[in-house]
Amino acid sequence: MKKQLEGIRVVDCSIYASTTLTTRILADWGAEVIHIESPGGDPGRRGHLNVDYEAYDFEFYNMNKKGIVLDMKAPQGMEVLDKLLDSADVFVTNFRSRALSKLGIDYDAMHKRHPHIVWAQITGFGDEGPEADAPGFDVVAYWARTGQTVDFVERGESILNAPIGYGDSLTGAVLAGGIMAALFNRTRTGEGEKVTTSLYGTGSYAMYYTIASAYDGMTYPITRKEPAAIPLKNGFRCADGEWVYVSILDHERDWPKLCKMLGREDLAGDERFCTLAPAQRNCRALTDLLDEEFIRRTSKEWMELLAEYDLPYSPLPHAGEIYQDPQCLANRFVEAYVTRSGKTFMLPKTPVRFGDNVPAESRPAPRFGGEDTEDVLRSLGYTDDGIAALEAQKVVSVLRED
Repeated sequence: MKKQLEGIRVVDCSIYASTTLTTRILADWGAEVIHIESPGGDPGRRGHLNVDYEAYDFEFYNMNKKGIVLDMKAPQGMEVLDKLLDSADVFVTNFRSRALSKLGIDYDAMHKRHPHIVWAQITGFGDEGPEADAPGFDVVAYWARTGQTVDFVERGESILNAPIGYGDSLTGAVLAGGIMAALFNRTRTGEGEKVTTSLYGTGSYAMYYTIASAYDGMTYPITRKEPAAIPLKNGFRCADGEWVYVSILDHERDWPKLCKMLGREDLAGDERFCTLAPAQRNCRALTDLLDEEFIRRTSKEWMELLAEYDLPYSPLPHAGEIYQDPQCLANRFVEAYVTRSGKTFMLPKTPVRFGDNVPAESRPAPRFGGEDTEDVLRSLGYTDDGIAALEAQKVVSVLRED
């Protein structure tokens, strides 16, 4: 079955995460993605640069891609890159702009030589301003700079030690959407264009409600006892020690329903809680009351009742439990991935589907050393002698089977 991006060639000049997630998405949708590694290897391999090492993070970000080793600092390496770009549709990078300019692959330089290319980049803090070229991993630019590290905690508690890769994945997905729009525009104009986003910009966008409500006078971080703006958006401990999270946004509509579910119809008309404004003013008392009710039953019992009354809820599993969730498995959001050596990881699948297609099995990430260098060079017209010469000059590396 033909995939949506079949026939599109993407040159992936990335390290670590963010844009490698972008190109993973494009690869899952059928594009031919060629991931370029320097002779020293992608640092996303975390220093394990032997052929047989398989890191779950590198595997996740680089499935379904081809891998070549190319020294872009050498003039012959840039010749190879230019030939590759002649045949490509998209160039994706998360190198800093200063480094790209030194290599001559910044947008202006590349657009002059390859005007058809959609040129895409993720930066830490945006491509303008005093920190345009500052280093910015996701825990710095996505989490810390946007306030999430200090505001997504219980009031009075320590700052959040943010999970790595979270902002990279969301920002990478945003860039994939931008690339698709630019490719669509190219079908009308015949010309590529520059597409950029940043960890800071995507993190700020994700914080829209928090930023707007802070501007409107809300103080963060909040406390569970005073959820304030949405009094019925909270987690409650149950009789078995587990928590259930409830999110009721239409307060006036669902308050009587919640009271009936709790067996507390007497509260339905309580002027402290029955409409949103007084419930916001009395949110601590409301939270205390609900705590007393939810502790009377087990989480299983409450979830059955919440489902019966059609109220939005969720259990609160840990990350290590998600891959066992029947709902997750039924939709193949996460599934077993077996590496070349037989090692198994439970890894997420790209969440977008087209029609009723089931996500296809994934090709393992390319092995270090230039697993696909020879095939890619042949597709560009290089002969055996030409490849051997580049290899002898250490411009490329070719991984060969023993």
